[in-house]
Amino acid sequence: RMTDERTRQNTGLHIVELELESLTEDPDMQSINDPYHTKEHPKDPLLDVNRDGVPKKSFFVYIITFIAAVGGFLFGYDTGVVSGATILLQTEFNLTNLEVEWVVSIALVGAIIGSIVGGPLADRFGRKPIIIMASILFGVGSAILALSFQLWMLLVGRFVVGTGIGVAANIVPIFLAEISPAEHRGIIVTVNNLCITTGQFISYLVDSAFVEVHEGWRYMLGLAALPAIIQLIGMLVIVPESPRWLVSKGRSAEAISILRRIRGIGKDISSEMQEMESCIDQEKGNWRQLFSPAVRPALFIGVLLQIFQQFCGINTAMYYSAKIIQLAGFENPSTAIWFSDAVALTNAVFTLVAMTLIDRVGRRKLLLSSMVGVVMGLVILGLSFFFMDKMPDRSGGFVAISGLVIYVGFFALGMGPVPWAVNSEIYPQSIRGLGNGVATTANWTANLIVSATFLSYIELVGIPQAFWTYAGIGVLAWIVFYFLLPETKGKSIE
Repeated sequence: RMTDERTRQNTGLHIVELELESLTEDPDMQSINDPYHTKEHPKDPLLDVNRDGVPKKSFFVYIITFIAAVGGFLFGYDTGVVSGATILLQTEFNLTNLEVEWVVSIALVGAIIGSIVGGPLADRFGRKPIIIMASILFGVGSAILALSFQLWMLLVGRFVVGTGIGVAANIVPIFLAEISPAEHRGIIVTVNNLCITTGQFISYLVDSAFVEVHEGWRYMLGLAALPAIIQLIGMLVIVPESPRWLVSKGRSAEAISILRRIRGIGKDISSEMQEMESCIDQEKGNWRQLFSPAVRPALFIGVLLQIFQQFCGINTAMYYSAKIIQLAGFENPSTAIWFSDAVALTNAVFTLVAMTLIDRVGRRKLLLSSMVGVVMGLVILGLSFFFMDKMPDRSGGFVAISGLVIYVGFFALGMGPVPWAVNSEIYPQSIRGLGNGVATTANWTANLIVSATFLSYIELVGIPQAFWTYAGIGVLAWIVFYFLLPETKGKSIE
């Protein structure tokens, strides 16, 4: 017990003590020895109770996880739906390859802006209102796209949606990491990746359903408004603010109440609260702190993870999968989109596998193993196009699709979820939004460079050489992360 008044004030302990004294006046509380309400409390319908009536765990954490992760679903849907929609848009609006690249890449410009502003806004105003802002951007952008009648409207709608993607990609993983217990943080953050890949798979099914419908692209692009509305309602009505953010703003009483609901009223939250309180930086987070010697290594590895994730070329497979399949000999738009569904399903299934492994195997092993398969898939993909003319019938096309499936599957196993999980864990509380914002901005910038140049690049160097370029970058990434990437499995977020 610290008695020096100045020391107590400097550490913020006097605030906690005053709050604990007020909490003990609650008749439901037994004594000052149970300051975080862990012994008895009236039944909560969100709790699982055993035969003795003792709460075992709260399902509330799963409810808010899936509501928040709708942002990931929208991220996946709006990045995936463009694969099939651009085939119809190119015919509808008589677009050149360059204009198709504009439609794809303008969303990434919005995502860069969203990731830049999202982090500082979330650190200042909270995680919850910024996720709500992302929901609104998704809904408005989808409406503009569905009503478009000229190229400029498509570009505006894609930009608005892209801004929502950038905000959601930055803040949702942070929010999920901050509400998660350390032992399950990997799987909970990876729920967001599962929703991303599920969103991409659903978008491909929607593309398939509407490819033969008159102006089917309007349905493809506009349907994203529905999950955006669902998330908006859930965030407003059900989801609370992050307890860690509340503690960082001196609102410990609110944080205690929310953390008890998330962990379950029967759970001991005292050590978790004390760790949060002890690690809150008394100074406001700023750019100088982000680039300080103590934080710089985390920022360096976080940015590298996001850049290499994109420079391996994954979004050429997701944005242009239908186009790649057409180049492999399956020129019918409907056939190309249906084969794209198999690629998207592979992405979702292997992300589900990654969820079961990330907290058992660890981030480092999962990523390094994943990169081996990524490189192998890219090499096969390049070889299939290199020998396409020498193969009978469409066998070269089926080899290309097999290489694409191997590539996407192994990517989803590790290189997809690990950068997001690690970046949500490695920054101090006061600059977590800022640090993750910088890394996310790096991700979208790299994504923009790859996606905006893919069609031009294959015209310049050839299709096999393009995929082998991404494979070479994958080899470099494996070497870098073998020597630099630490393991964060099971570590407390503080």
